[in-house]
Amino acid sequence: MNTICCKFIKRDGKQCKRIILNKTNKFNFCWQHFDLICRKGPKKNIKKNLIQYREMFEPIQILGKGKFGTVYTSKDKTSNDIIVVKKIIKNPKFVQIIRTELTILKKLKEYCSKYILCYKGAFEDNSNVYIITEYLKDYVPLSKIKSLFELKTQEEHRLIYTIIINLYMGLRLIHEQNVAHNDIKTDNVLAYDVIDEKSVHFGNIKYIDFGCAFENADRRILRPPCFTINYVAKEIYYYRKKKDKFDLKELQYGDIWSLGIVIYKLITGKTPAQIAIQEKLVNSHNKEEWYNYFNYLNKDGIYVDYDTKIEQILQHVNKFAINVIGYDPHISLKNMLAYDPQSRHL
Repeated sequence: MNTICCKFIKRDGKQCKRIILNKTNKFNFCWQHFDLICRKGPKKNIKKNLIQYREMFEPIQILGKGKFGTVYTSKDKTSNDIIVVKKIIKNPKFVQIIRTELTILKKLKEYCSKYILCYKGAFEDNSNVYIITEYLKDYVPLSKIKSLFELKTQEEHRLIYTIIINLYMGLRLIHEQNVAHNDIKTDNVLAYDVIDEKSVHFGNIKYIDFGCAFENADRRILRPPCFTINYVAKEIYYYRKKKDKFDLKELQYGDIWSLGIVIYKLITGKTPAQIAIQEKLVNSHNKEEWYNYFNYLNKDGIYVDYDTKIEQILQHVNKFAINVIGYDPHISLKNMLAYDPQSRHL
């Protein structure tokens, strides 16, 4: 059923232009395109959306809460499918994050069968915006997965090998669509946590949380980078005060560095930053000392103690990859954590 939706665009800081859009929504309610700063949308439709949502979906369990809102599972009463709803508070500070996540998830939807979270829809009420995505049963954040150093059996090692390969392939896919994730860390990747090599999901991963992502279409509207200190590329951290905005290629180089840190942690159980704090090389409460942290990495960006051992493990991963994806991807932390960003590649 076609529903009339209204979009309001901010112009000259004050005036808005009204555009009528015809949209078909699988949930049978109108998804409002919005600008929170310039909002004059029809309240009746918003109220109707919330009523229809409550009639169609039954909340089940809260999965997590953050500064932007709440994520929880719900049941679709019409299909009995379990979905995930990300409820984001309507706050002018979050406008760009909401828009970005919706734009990127919709753009990547056709590629989401593997590696990327599948987008299903979005709507809003007077207080919140709701982003609906697939429910990933038996998937957990990478931060909950034991490191290779902690695992004993060959099957457990093959699970980590497969996860590493899929992390690599997934980021390649994202970058091929002219997108930078911009906040890769173990909490922003889900992995299938069942050791069953017969399962089609064995070792599969899903990149999630695209609120900080960046796409080629915005190339001329550069934006400050988001980052998590344990995973941020050194050049983005160094220049964050001097250079407010980064382009797509720079952020993709940063993604590769962050992926290298994720792989490092999957193998060793810790990030280089955690090791630096543990050995009291850096005071985690003093932000200025984080500049020193990068000085404790060697020129290839790898903490010296684990350099050789990690690369030997990744040689096994690359040989194993031939059976998984049909070729050797040459995954190497010396490449991902290269001192020169332009030397990093997938």
